[in-house]
Amino acid sequence: MENYIIYTFIFLLGLAIGSFLNVVIYRLPKGEEIVIKPSHCMKCGERIKPYDLLPVISYIILRGKCRYCGEKFSIQYLLVELLTAISLVGIYFAFGWTSPADTIAMMVLVSMFIAIFVIDVYHYIIPNEIIVFGLVSGVIFSILKGVNFNNLSLFNWDVLKDSGLGLVVGISVFFLIVILGEWFMKAEAMGMGDVKLMGVVGLFLGFKLTVLSMFLAFIIGSIISIFLLVTKIKGRRDQIPFGPFIVLGSMVAAIWGTQILSWYFSLGRI
Repeated sequence: MENYIIYTFIFLLGLAIGSFLNVVIYRLPKGEEIVIKPSHCMKCGERIKPYDLLPVISYIILRGKCRYCGEKFSIQYLLVELLTAISLVGIYFAFGWTSPADTIAMMVLVSMFIAIFVIDVYHYIIPNEIIVFGLVSGVIFSILKGVNFNNLSLFNWDVLKDSGLGLVVGISVFFLIVILGEWFMKAEAMGMGDVKLMGVVGLFLGFKLTVLSMFLAFIIGSIISIFLLVTKIKGRRDQIPFGPFIVLGSMVAAIWGTQILSWYFSLGRI
């Protein structure tokens, strides 16, 4: 019974965070205020009342339309809320509450990933505001993971070093790719937003999982890009954002990375 209460709480929390992420996704690319400016209809400008801001429920009751002018809202709002809620429940299921800092860190990382994924797909940018938040929170969680709350003098510096190494490697490798792309291909292989995003990933996941994240991002990116080109959804000269591939690769590494690496290194002993 206690587990059901916890899962329900996390699901509802995820819906609320997803609702906030929708605000971030819509306003950040436009340079609009996120916290102070009240929610409003994009067509008629009418302020949306609190009872119409209930995640999922309000969307269903209003049938995805503005109460005042009937303007249809994108289903993206509903999907982001549900995806965030399901993702947070999945993180709790995978990590439990043995190490609260690890679990909460993964929830924060996943929430950032969802916003970055949608923004990069639609606008081909990764906002600096999210990157700064990710870097600051990544440092904080790295410190918390190293703290021994039973004996504060026994700080685990290895955790902090691992996060720092992940940060340096993530940024360095992708920055090198950017430089080489400009020198040899005379084109932008990827943007600086991708470089900074890998720094955030490095802080949260550490060295080994960051390397795995990069490898998986390129594999996933290659497969999806080939599919988009073959199906003619994208042309050869069309831009394909790399941020979503980093997000997908890092998510796989965050959840199953330890098992993947154990399996890979075990192959050498066969």
